Amino acid sequence: MDVNIINECAVSSLAGTMSFPEVINKLISAGIERYIVDLVGLKKIYYSEQGEAYFTTLDFSVLEVASTLDETAIKNALHAIQQGNIDYRTFLQHIVIAGCCHYEVCNGQVISDTVLNFFHYKISLKIYSHSSLLTHRVRGLSTA
Repeated sequence: MDVNIINECAVSSLAGTMSFPEVINKLISAGIERYIVDLVGLKKIYYSEQGEAYFTTLDFSVLEVASTLDETAIKNALHAIQQGNIDYRTFLQHIVIAGCCHYEVCNGQVISDTVLNFFHYKISLKIYSHSSLLTHRVRGLSTA
């Protein structure tokens, strides 16, 4: 696990200088299997293919997480960031307002019905609602 690449991705994505597909490509090349973004605790946890974990803080001012999950708003935010229409900080604002308290991105194994296609990688995404802490699946999202 290359923590320098992880830190570069964390800083650059929030600064708007690295796109989501670029972050995913770099993290995969650095041996990252999955990561979790905690929008309430303001941290990210990265997991390597060898089972190592690395934590970073999330330099982001969180608005209050909505009490209900708006799947349409989350789908719209995901489509917008995939197409490069919004940056990562704006994406985070949109999904927090839509009720997401944390999410998980995974390379390889499918952890939800949502599969994002970036180049030759398939990335799965799991969204969690703050109020119920139940897993919500955002269906029908693909760039392919």
